[in-house]
Amino acid sequence: MNVEEALMLLDRLCENDNSSNQTYEVDPVIALSSDATLSLSNLNSNPDKQTKDFNSDSHIESTIDSNNNSFNIEEPENLFESLEEESSIEDPNDPDFNINEENGDSSDGEANNLDAFEASTATEEEFEASTATEEESLSENVQSEDTTRDDTEENTLIGDSSSGEDIGARKSRKRTRNEDQWKKNIRKRQRQSGKEYKDSKGNIQRKREIKNRKDCNGKCKFRCSLNITSEERDVIFTKFWNLSDDGKNAFYAKTTERTVKERVRTTAAKSRRKYSYRYFFVKGEEKVRVCKEFYLSSIDISQRRIEWFHDKAARNEFTDKRGKHTKSRTTDDARTFIREHIESFPRMPSHYCRASSSKEYLASDLNLSKMYNLYVEKCAENDVVPVKSHMYRNIFNTEFNLGFHVPKKDRCDQCMEYQAETDANKVTRTLQEKFDAHQKDKSETREERESDRKSTNKTEAILCFDLQNVLTCPRANVSNFFYKRKLNVFNLTAHCSLDKKAYNAIWAECIAGRGANEIASALQVILSAVLKDHPQVNSIILWSDSCVPQNRNSVMSLALKTFMSQNPSINKIAQKFCTPGHSSIQEVDNIHSHLEKGLRISEIYSPVSLLRVLRNIRPKHSKVIQLQKSHFYNFQRVSSTLKFSNVPYSKVKHIQYVSGKPFHVQFKMSFADIELTDVSIRSQTTRSKDPCPNIYLPLPKNISKSPVLTKEKKHDFESMLRFMPLQDREFFEVFCHLKRK
Repeated sequence: MNVEEALMLLDRLCENDNSSNQTYEVDPVIALSSDATLSLSNLNSNPDKQTKDFNSDSHIESTIDSNNNSFNIEEPENLFESLEEESSIEDPNDPDFNINEENGDSSDGEANNLDAFEASTATEEEFEASTATEEESLSENVQSEDTTRDDTEENTLIGDSSSGEDIGARKSRKRTRNEDQWKKNIRKRQRQSGKEYKDSKGNIQRKREIKNRKDCNGKCKFRCSLNITSEERDVIFTKFWNLSDDGKNAFYAKTTERTVKERVRTTAAKSRRKYSYRYFFVKGEEKVRVCKEFYLSSIDISQRRIEWFHDKAARNEFTDKRGKHTKSRTTDDARTFIREHIESFPRMPSHYCRASSSKEYLASDLNLSKMYNLYVEKCAENDVVPVKSHMYRNIFNTEFNLGFHVPKKDRCDQCMEYQAETDANKVTRTLQEKFDAHQKDKSETREERESDRKSTNKTEAILCFDLQNVLTCPRANVSNFFYKRKLNVFNLTAHCSLDKKAYNAIWAECIAGRGANEIASALQVILSAVLKDHPQVNSIILWSDSCVPQNRNSVMSLALKTFMSQNPSINKIAQKFCTPGHSSIQEVDNIHSHLEKGLRISEIYSPVSLLRVLRNIRPKHSKVIQLQKSHFYNFQRVSSTLKFSNVPYSKVKHIQYVSGKPFHVQFKMSFADIELTDVSIRSQTTRSKDPCPNIYLPLPKNISKSPVLTKEKKHDFESMLRFMPLQDREFFEVFCHLKRK
């Protein structure tokens, strides 16, 4: 490296060099690298000059003379003090220290921080005293390492604090990476400090220690044991293993020399040995030469490390430039502008999400791409240069706990009404009492649901069920399909607590609709399947939402009573209902999520294709049942002949049906109530030819008529037949009475 390149290097390191003669403090690692005058490639060229250049001084200084294009480098007084200052590891046990595993580079990427290296004028006695103090401090750090790490984990704040402002202890949308606690970084700190550690393959690597068995005991010509005392040897060992990998490389450069061998002692045509090595330790102001065995055993390393270092230095491969380049940093003002823009969007708090949640929700029609585009427009209006989208996304994910949709369980009319009135300071006494009763009901329902979840009774099946959002078909990447009417398909899903299995009852709108009769009939089929899988069951608890037209009505009551009369092994069936606006059947919501995820990547042309796809989604944990016309009964016609008006369906929370009482229904208005109210549903005006009218319930009949599809929908189906596979085409032709064009 010539003088002009060295000058360019120093110009890059120093910001202010306007004068023609200036003094700079230079990083010893930079000075030892191939980019400085004292390059590692020159270590072999002139060993005498190299030894001379290791003379001590209080710090490294470089004086540049612009007239003769030359500069001088003076070395520090104490080798270990300079290496410790240049080393990125001050304390290997400090959990706040961050390093990269592969090459020991400092995590801040700036090993050449010129202001960090100050002059050291300590005497030898002060140096030893400071060493003892540091050893005590190191021992204390080792003992308190676990405590410090736990405190760090507990007190870590989510968010980027580079702007200097306190983001707060709020949760973020995604986890914040904590590189300090990564296993590879912990492993690296232990390796660099010479401690026992487990490598990436799981092998235990031993602890480093001074090996006295290799001592020359003064028998060698260098008289190592006499020149270097055991106390000085301990200091050398401790200081060496407190250095980072870069610091250790600088230590090798200052304490070892490699020269081309002078004598050939083998008769072979080609000798494997090409170089000779010299070893030194710095004692005070002089370099003391020691033998190879003493040098290697004092710091517990192998000869291969020294050979590797000099091989890399000779090929100019020693310099690691990772982390040395200048990065473009996002300013604090830019980050603040992003935060203000995100906070400007209205959000909705989470009222109920598994008992508690701090997550908030933005409008469902928003997403990060739209928000970033709006941010760019806002920047143009305010003459601000926008940041890249990844920075906007990073701040959104790490500093805010926001979502883009309002969960179904959060859409509670009473909670939203109370929130709106609270914001406007218009909460009346009646509204407050209504809201308090609503919150009490929500808590009681949650406790009841959790109690049922913890049940271990194998003879009692707990099922929660709900109707999935309407599925449409055909759905495929055919442009013609986007503009046509679709066939609606319904899916009643139930989750059984005994085997955690999902039951899906599927039918199309050409078979039946989705009224109270259809829901009750589909539930009967599911209960029969559960009883077939678990014949030991004698009691059933059903959880559902509070929808009166579908689940909480006389039609469902008659269907369950009919099921009990057809299955004498069932002694009791109980219906329990969620609080309106607050779902307690998350198991079914989870099943629907899996189904929708699988359907999103599949092409479906008819219910035949739909059944094929559904059977391949979690096949070991689900059962798909295809309903036919014969499965649907007209329970409503029979229930109208009984006196179900005695049951206040719009207010009940718990309904119970007991075998042996076909004309009685028991219910509770609140889960906190202890006793059940028993009412009769026998109609006093009904005259029946049945000789035992008080024993048997009248049986419902099958629904004879099928829903009629409109002509427009049939026309659209006929136009799509030519794009469908043969099996799907046959379904539409048979069940929808279509003629292929």
